[in-house]
Amino acid sequence: MGSDSNKNENEYYSRDELYFLRIEKIQKEIETAKRLIMKNVDNLEIADNFIHNSFELMKYGISLRNKDLTEKEIHSIIRKNISLTMKLKSNLKRKK
Repeated sequence: MGSDSNKNENEYYSRDELYFLRIEKIQKEIETAKRLIMKNVDNLEIADNFIHNSFELMKYGISLRNKDLTEKEIHSIIRKNISLTMKLKSNLKRKK
């Protein structure tokens, strides 16, 4: 993932390794956001940066698993994942 990674980019990570890497990434993003808030950076700018980085991380993961996909196909998969998540959340709200 990063330049400090010990794994070759062609190797796959286990589910547990990916889980911990993602948690570490989110924790770093939160720490960065806290520092930016202390420096009076606009909250919308921080949120935009966080969301952008999340999409880049998703795009990177999809491209690693599917090396033959084009940029357009990767974006399509991301859109499908987002719409599926939104549908699941709306179903959960209706059941409550």
